[in-house]
Amino acid sequence: MLSNIIPTSSIGNIESVKSLEDLSTRVCEHIISIAKTSISNHDIFHFAISGGNTPGKIFSLLEKKHIDCIDWTKVCFYWTDERWVPHNHPDSNYKLAKDTMPNIFNRSHIHKINTESILPKESSSEYEKTLLETIKNKKNNTPIFDLILLGIGDDGHTASLFPDSIGLDSQGLVTENFIETLSNWRITLTFRSINNANNTLFIVNGLKKNHIVNTILSGDQTYPISYVDFKKTNAHWVITNFKMETSR
Repeated sequence: MLSNIIPTSSIGNIESVKSLEDLSTRVCEHIISIAKTSISNHDIFHFAISGGNTPGKIFSLLEKKHIDCIDWTKVCFYWTDERWVPHNHPDSNYKLAKDTMPNIFNRSHIHKINTESILPKESSSEYEKTLLETIKNKKNNTPIFDLILLGIGDDGHTASLFPDSIGLDSQGLVTENFIETLSNWRITLTFRSINNANNTLFIVNGLKKNHIVNTILSGDQTYPISYVDFKKTNAHWVITNFKMETSR
């Protein structure tokens, strides 16, 4: 058995797996399942992805094992956030996805965040317009993603919504967010966009991040990720070696 499901009333189901390989396998299975349902329901799958080492492994597995599982021409890729670097820069989230699933990209619709020859504020406004134009299904003038893939940082951030950053309070769909601790800009979906998704899928690898999840479970809202509406977005977590902390 790859995983153990732990239902929670506050943040959705937590799926504990033994290894990063198991995590990648189960996340891919969840992605394909939601994609099939979305394509069946409305002939398209609007999917926002994140960056980082763990998503990179997931993307590689999608390319290797799942390229023939769905019709990728009905998939629209978006980004939860992007670093303010050129698209060919090693730190680019767009480059990570393009390099790890090139054949999937060739078949899909790609809506990347513009970080070249433009200012951060212009970029966020442009991407917000892209979301409004390409995602027809909306609620309260907010596009509805079929699935948003999210991670969690050691400081409790998700997407590029970092602690004490101005982006936490944005009322738009997308915002430019200057991260003081990193001295650089990020473009990121806001909690308004995230909390309107049909599904959110959280991937967590590492003991420190396990502790953050337990903190959220306790009702503590210290970390930015606690701003996510887990119930509304049908949240599902896949976590390596998760254990409930008895001190909660």
